Amino acid sequence: MEKLNNVNENEFLNAEKLTDEAMADVAGGTAKYYIVKKGDTLTKIANRYGVTRTQLMRWNNRITDPDYIQAGWQIRVG
Repeated sequence: MEKLNNVNENEFLNAEKLTDEAMADVAGGTAKYYIVKKGDTLTKIANRYGVTRTQLMRWNNRITDPDYIQAGWQIRVG
């Protein structure tokens, strides 16, 4: 199954967990998400959506280093 889906078991075990705040927003339908594209930086994304890098990091547990994001990641932007 891992070969067919091009993922490994650890990716499932280490999946991002939503914070209580994010879960409330998702339930209320107010959260906004963005798919990171090649060449994006956290600063560019934050500026585009009128938020701070700190807010993006708080909403997205997967981002532990503000200088490292990966194309294809889905991140919460609002």
